[in-house]
Amino acid sequence: MAENDVKKRVQDAMKELGISAYAIAKTCSMNERTIYQQTNGSSKLSVEAIQALLRYKPELSASWILLGTDSMLLTEPQHETHTRHIRDDSETEELRERLRRAEREIDGLYERIRELKGATVMPHRSAETA
Repeated sequence: MAENDVKKRVQDAMKELGISAYAIAKTCSMNERTIYQQTNGSSKLSVEAIQALLRYKPELSASWILLGTDSMLLTEPQHETHTRHIRDDSETEELRERLRRAEREIDGLYERIRELKGATVMPHRSAETA
């Protein structure tokens, strides 16, 4: 996979489909300048930028972008399967983030329990020493 060939296909797809770096960046939470520099040759094209493009335009063929095989756009059945995988990935990431928040909340609760146990133990100990 020659990077210049991949960049050329990315540029061709963006031009033909009317995709701007701004639109990709906004949709995929990436920096617009990064997307622009990577897709226009001033920086190396990253996997993240290619993934952002494919998330933004799910009907775009990853095999065409990366390998130059097949056609630029997926057929309807391929598009449905591809979109389902993207949706599954985003749902998985959303669930991971919810789990991380829950773990932080649980850690905070354990810390509060330790604090409360310490507060109840301290007066009891001072009563024993008096």
